[in-house]
Amino acid sequence: MKFIDTHVHPGFTSPLFKDAARENKMDWSAKGLLREMDESKVKSAVAIGWNYGTNEEMARLAEQNERFVPVFGVRTGEIKKYTEVAAKEFKKGRFRGFKIFLGYEPVYPYDRIFEPVYRLAERYGVPVIYHTGDTWNSMNGSARIRFAHPLNIDDVAVAHPDMKIVIAHSGNPWFDDTAEIIYKNDNCYADISGWFLKMVEKVQGDMLAERLRYLVHYSSSKKLMFGSDWPLISIEKYVKFLMRCDIDESHIENIAHRTAEGVWGIKP
Repeated sequence: MKFIDTHVHPGFTSPLFKDAARENKMDWSAKGLLREMDESKVKSAVAIGWNYGTNEEMARLAEQNERFVPVFGVRTGEIKKYTEVAAKEFKKGRFRGFKIFLGYEPVYPYDRIFEPVYRLAERYGVPVIYHTGDTWNSMNGSARIRFAHPLNIDDVAVAHPDMKIVIAHSGNPWFDDTAEIIYKNDNCYADISGWFLKMVEKVQGDMLAERLRYLVHYSSSKKLMFGSDWPLISIEKYVKFLMRCDIDESHIENIAHRTAEGVWGIKP
């Protein structure tokens, strides 16, 4: 079976994820990531930037290897400048989506500050990913997860019905709310990335496997996408988790690659 990893962070020039890669004993390089992808039969990966430097890095990575789908990370501190840069970059065709970091920054997704971003996403027909749910770290005490609740996405989905929306991490731990949002709104999807850090503990794995089955049956596997959140956990461990979730193969195929092919425009 083939996979598309819809959530990786290969910002090799940034120290943000370097320590996580070291702790997980990973080869922190594009070559190392491609090796992991090959070993787990991952044909493509959505590579997410989070500032000017890593955005440029994602674009160059995709230019060097078509297996990467580059995503432009947006920061609210310089939203006007980010939007101006994004407008030029998308016109050149260098990016294929946006990422907004709810919770890490104290802004709701329906804040008017994001309207220029949404207009660009609609113009170019690209998805917008939102970080939702728990944050990886507290950002020195500044992270506020009420801004990252998946219910906040509903306002944006209704206001922008033609814009494809990806709820990253399925709103973990608010899976029930995410299930309703992607069921209700035709333009909303969720990835299953970032549910684990470093390794999959059995008790936690069993609990989250049940949550995945709930998402599948409440909404649809056609609304769900595989993602790891590499390098916070290896792709191999995440693939193994999905394959032992006791879900019909047709649902696994949707989650593994079919939904992502449609959302991200990746050829089957």
